[in-house]
Amino acid sequence: MKVSVVIPFYKGHDFLPACLLSLRQSKWPGHMVWNLVIVDNCPIGPPDLSALANAVEVQLIRTRKAIGFGRACNVGVSEAVKRSADVVIILNQDTKVGAHTLARMASFLEEQKHPLTVAAPLLYEYASDLLYPPFVKGELSQNPKLVTDAMAGRLQAAYQVTSISACCLAFKATLFEQLGLFDPHFRHYSEDLYFFDYLHRAGGQAFIISQTKVQHYNSYDQATGQERVRILLLQRNGHALFRKKTGQTYLAFAIRSYAKALLKGYVSSIPQMLRYDWWLFIQRRAISRNSPEDIRARIHQWTTRDLSV
Repeated sequence: MKVSVVIPFYKGHDFLPACLLSLRQSKWPGHMVWNLVIVDNCPIGPPDLSALANAVEVQLIRTRKAIGFGRACNVGVSEAVKRSADVVIILNQDTKVGAHTLARMASFLEEQKHPLTVAAPLLYEYASDLLYPPFVKGELSQNPKLVTDAMAGRLQAAYQVTSISACCLAFKATLFEQLGLFDPHFRHYSEDLYFFDYLHRAGGQAFIISQTKVQHYNSYDQATGQERVRILLLQRNGHALFRKKTGQTYLAFAIRSYAKALLKGYVSSIPQMLRYDWWLFIQRRAISRNSPEDIRARIHQWTTRDLSV
């Protein structure tokens, strides 16, 4: 079985070496062969791959700059599927993976007959052995049986959930062929929320795999000053698009977001919020077209464009 690990690379020079070292130390069963696809959309220099020490086949794909997480993932997954990957794992550049984590995720998918299945690991804080608190509050709360079983010492191999962080996701190539992956309308944030909404509407399923470990550096938690404001703006706009895509009430959300910007002193963000809301209005027809055929067509269109460097 061929497993492709796809890493979107954007200004991750401080984190990528540790990520690659953890990949190099990963353990795989004899019937699995893995390779690495790095999608470089960074404007300030190429990634340092020396931590791999030529231990694995690496394909470096250079795209247009700053295309966003979702579109970079689409480029890498598309190439992995073209090269006959059976399972694809997307992985953030600011992660470190446990030695058996990726193999356990791939093995779980290998046993699954349902083609629209997604697997994800347990998420830990980047610099400790503690579970990441938002992961506990978000993903684990979707299936409390995982925590109950862990306390009783009787863990199952996997636990079904509704949605999972996209910092590490595994799926069969057939899922990408049938559904695509991240809708290119999303630039930053909420592309994973919409993917899981779309996945479940298509009859898919998602699981957390026990006895796995991925440590993730969450940029929002660490950001301060203007960088935090920038991330908050991206999160707001991503969530605005998500609400439009899923047909949720938008006016009340928009009013709350503008009021919050005023109250918290983020006045400089308001012009960008207005521009984004105007874009949502003029693109409302395109935004409403969300069948698998529509999304696959958009992915193909944008992947072709992003590769034209």
